[in-house]
Amino acid sequence: MKRKEQVIRSERLEHFIKTYKDANYDLEFILGGSLEFCKDQVGSRFIQDVLPSTNETVLLQFYNEIDDNVLDLMMDVFGNYVIQKMLEISSNENIINRIMGHVEGNALVLTKSQYGCRIIQKALSYVPMAHKLTIVEELKQSSVIDCINDQNGNHVIQKAIENIPIEKLSFIIDQLQTLISKYATHPYGCRVIQRLLEFGDANTREIILTELSPHYSKLITNEFGNYVIQYILKSCNESTSDLLRSKQEIISLVYDKILEFSCHKYASNVVEQILILGDAEQQKKMFDTILPKDETSATNLSESELIYLMMRDQYANYVIQKMVKIVADGSLDQRKLILSIRCYLKKQQQQQQAANHTPGQKRTKNLASVDKLTALVNNIKL
Repeated sequence: MKRKEQVIRSERLEHFIKTYKDANYDLEFILGGSLEFCKDQVGSRFIQDVLPSTNETVLLQFYNEIDDNVLDLMMDVFGNYVIQKMLEISSNENIINRIMGHVEGNALVLTKSQYGCRIIQKALSYVPMAHKLTIVEELKQSSVIDCINDQNGNHVIQKAIENIPIEKLSFIIDQLQTLISKYATHPYGCRVIQRLLEFGDANTREIILTELSPHYSKLITNEFGNYVIQYILKSCNESTSDLLRSKQEIISLVYDKILEFSCHKYASNVVEQILILGDAEQQKKMFDTILPKDETSATNLSESELIYLMMRDQYANYVIQKMVKIVADGSLDQRKLILSIRCYLKKQQQQQQAANHTPGQKRTKNLASVDKLTALVNNIKL
């Protein structure tokens, strides 16, 4: 078993750790040992706590002590938090310029660093636009695809999309354009696609949606692609006709494959979102597709009815539960839905009882979904 490496601290830091909870130290206390404190877990946390209340004179003295090691601190497990905090709270143009001087020429290395990527993200959120654009220029000279594939770099690309005018980021969509459908199913790429849809202009959205449209069915059933589809469903509004058209296209596709998608681990999430986010007409069509044609059919529910098949499935069952929660009280749809569920539950109970009293017959599995449906409909009065 590998022994944990012993942490060697100076006497000042050891004394600080033993006494800081009962003392009223400020940043001036650590001057002369600032670098060591930055790279220590307790010291780093202390610095982050006192930085906002530190006066400009002491703040500059502190920064002067660590300036030669700022790049190292940016990629240090504890030191990176100190630099992040300085970027976040400092209004000192001199300090910001000096910090960003260390970033320039190292933006790509930091972008792919576990801790350095946090510095780049913080800079993209807080520093003046001129510095942000310097970072973007460095990223532009590299492979955006490599950054998207990187577990750290993809967060930087997302943050750039959120904080930089989209016209300055055309290189991202240029490199992605023929790969959009591929990266919509990528664990990191799907997040970048969502950010582009969220912050992009009409032209950017049009490019993305045109590339995605032939692949909606694949995306709906994909572990990561379904999040892109859900984003389109959630984000459209009256002012974005392109997203509205895409939403209608997705909904029409789901209507045609309602059982297949409802019984799918990932696609069932999309079906639920349509129930929640669809307009009155879209919801009505969904209910009409799933429910029996009348109350008599619901009361004497056939095992071939769509709703029966869905209640038997571990994923589609959640769609039915969602329908119970959103259906209008007192409506015919509510009556047909509740009657169908009660008929199904009664049949399940009868099958369970028969299995219990038949020697040698395998006992029917009591699914948790049955209990959930029972709890949902028990107190509903028709």
